[in-house]
Order: sequence, then structure tokens, then C-alpha cells
Amino acid sequence: MSAIQESIKEMTVEELLSLIASATAEAKKKAKGSKAAKEPKGSKEQKASKAPKKGSMVKGVLPPQLHESFAWVDFVLADAKANGWTAYAVKGKEEMEEASEERNGAHVFPTTGKEFNRKNAMSLSKFYFSKKEGKGANEQLYQQFAAQYVAPASPSSPTEAADAVAKAVTEAVTEAMASPVASPKKKAPAAKAAAKAEPKTTPAPKAKAAPAAPKKKKVEDEWLTTCPKDDAVYPWDFEGVKYARNYKGYVYSVDEDGEPAYWVGLFNGTEIDKSVAEPEE
Repeated sequence: MSAIQESIKEMTVEELLSLIASATAEAKKKAKGSKAAKEPKGSKEQKASKAPKKGSMVKGVLPPQLHESFAWVDFVLADAKANGWTAYAVKGKEEMEEASEERNGAHVFPTTGKEFNRKNAMSLSKFYFSKKEGKGANEQLYQQFAAQYVAPASPSSPTEAADAVAKAVTEAVTEAMASPVASPKKKAPAAKAAAKAEPKTTPAPKAKAAPAAPKKKKVEDEWLTTCPKDDAVYPWDFEGVKYARNYKGYVYSVDEDGEPAYWVGLFNGTEIDKSVAEPEE
């Protein structure tokens, strides 16, 4: 927004007013097009809102079908830190994870002395109760969670988003109009004359350098701007495959319900390095 404001300060009043009208019209147009693309053709009576496709993900937004399972993991994490945990099985491992013991007022793993984290809670939550299977080792705790869980409200419509964009642009333009408009600096006549008098020189042709080997581009910056900086993993699409990932680059596969399953590797900004072992945090 600051970059927009700086460029706006160089415009005339007529250009500023034209910008407000253009930005508002463009935002409304895109919102209308987005809405029309989602609605089936036909009369208003024939139109019916389509349910989002299962597994579809909007960048930076947790899909509605995953809200409850992610909240369940958070609930288990809070309970484990407050009350400890029992020994539990982890999918893909033969040995069970050890039960907690209390040290200096904190519940930790006896062998390592490490505290419980969200990665542990992902496994423990499935052990305590699987909604898909309808059973688990601690259904009572799940019932406590279900009694207090409230589904989040649905996101705002495209039209509301367009209004917000138009409002932001208008505010930026209004603020810029209140500031003095800087006039472009002109060259002094003497400087112009000196510039004309100076003979033009033709640069010698440069030798062509050998073509460098193609580098893999970093593909990831935009996703990181929407990812919360916490221990949780969030839906992430990479090269047509769905994963779960956190802001540190830890990548997990997802099961058919879209929930995190197994460790895959570490995303380094270019590719998933599968040689990196899962961090023990």
C-alpha cells in the first residue's frame, strides 16, 4: 500500500479521480465475474449454489472440512500439556510412544525430557479418537471437545471483497491528494547545453558470455505470506500434489480426508528435499 501511495503522489487531480473510478469499476467487474463463474446458467429460480468440491483448497485459507480436525488436534495438545498423556500408537511405527511424566511442573517424555508439541498431538489425536472410524482410546475426551466446538463463520463474498479493495484505493488516493504534489525537476539551461555539446561515443561490442546453466526458480514466497507462524501444518499444493506444510518448510503427506499423515521432507524454496529426516521437536 505504501508503494501505491508514493506513486499516487506524483499524479494530477484529474488522474487521481480517474484512478478511483477505474479501480472501483475493475474490482466490481472481477467480483462479478468470479461470482458468475461459480453460478450455473439459467434463471434465478434454476440457479443453485454448488457445494465446494471435497479437498479443494483456497490459497491461505483452511478448507471448511478440515476446521474440526485441526481444532481437535489443538484441543488434544492443550489437554496433554495440562494433564499429561498416555502411551499411544503412531501410524507407521511398531513401538508405542511413551506416556508422560511430570518434571518441575511440566509434562514431558521420560526418555528425552522434551515437552509435547503439535506434531505429537497430530498422532495422539488420531489415537484418542478417529471420527472417520468412530472409535478411539479416549472417546470421552473427544466428547468434551465436541460439546464446546463451534464451526467458524463462512468467508465474505467476492462482492464484499471488491468493496474493500475499492475503499482501500479510495482512501489511498484521498490521502495522497491531501499531500503536496511534487513537481518534476527541470534541467538548468546550462546543463542542457553541456549535455548537447558532449559528443556521443559508441560503446565497443561486448563479447557474448556462455549461457549459464538454468537455475530452478523459487516458487514459494506467496504461500508463506498467508501461512501462520506456528507449529501447525496447513494445506499446500505443490506440482499438482496435495500436502500439509508449516512455515518452516516441514512437509507431510495427507490422507484421503486431507489430514496430515506421514513425513515427506523439507521444502527448501525450490523442491522437497526428501533426504532430510523428520525433526525431533
